[in-house]
Amino acid sequence: MIKNKQVISEKILHIFVDTLYLSDNEQLREKSFQLLDTANDNQDISDEIFDILELERAALNISSRSVDSDYAIAYLQTKTKEGKKLTINGFIEINKQIDKLFLLVEKSLKVLYNVSINGQIIPNELVDKLVKKFDPVQKQYYLIKIFESLVKNNQNIPNELSLKLEKALEYKNMCDQVLFIFVLQGQKGENLSPMIISKILDKFSSIDNSLIMQQYLTVICSVIKKVDCFEYDSKNSSSKTHSQVFDISLIDRVQSALIHALETGNQDIICKSISGFSKLTSLGTVKLKDKSIEV
Repeated sequence: MIKNKQVISEKILHIFVDTLYLSDNEQLREKSFQLLDTANDNQDISDEIFDILELERAALNISSRSVDSDYAIAYLQTKTKEGKKLTINGFIEINKQIDKLFLLVEKSLKVLYNVSINGQIIPNELVDKLVKKFDPVQKQYYLIKIFESLVKNNQNIPNELSLKLEKALEYKNMCDQVLFIFVLQGQKGENLSPMIISKILDKFSSIDNSLIMQQYLTVICSVIKKVDCFEYDSKNSSSKTHSQVFDISLIDRVQSALIHALETGNQDIICKSISGFSKLTSLGTVKLKDKSIEV
């Protein structure tokens, strides 16, 4: 029908579009692109389908290694910044670029950064390659922002990445940016190590932005909600949770953070802090500090 220059309905054209995003069959994707390209020559197609057709064309231009490949990556960067989603071939070709020269890698990371903040899921194979690429000693802005979006998009974080991010916390030029990734994980209910919680408490007292403060406070309160985190053993003066040992001083620091929150004057933050104190007082084994009682 398409080859005979018959007009094809949008519904059928969308079937070909879906193939570009969903099919693991390379030949089927190639055929769908060709049919869409022919349909574009024969009739007026919607802007939505045209944009996807051009996204696929850009991906294929990268694959061809032609002089247009740099322009193709730039095109993908522009379109993903506008909210467009990469096709399967787009991810495949960006994956190949990650192993190349620095400038090409940087451009490819910008594409993936746009993709991730658009909420599109990055394939696990590509995530693994990004993790391998990440050096916790070097500040790699786009990689860290991509990892942040992985958490926001509820993608699994490889254990290797968690270990590298913990290592990156040792460096001041990356600490705040990396720590926020752990804050996001804590907000989603993931267990954080005592070291991470300690760093969150360290940072909390210096935050001025009320919205960020609320995010940190949510994590601090979530630690309290896990009652077993604060099962106090009077014999060894320690708190146990998930086979990890919390020093009792950490509980005192949580109280100090809640007191600091009460003193901000922000009603939302104050409400969260009061909720935190309520949780603490419900744990009979936790003794409130004198200043907590006064407040």
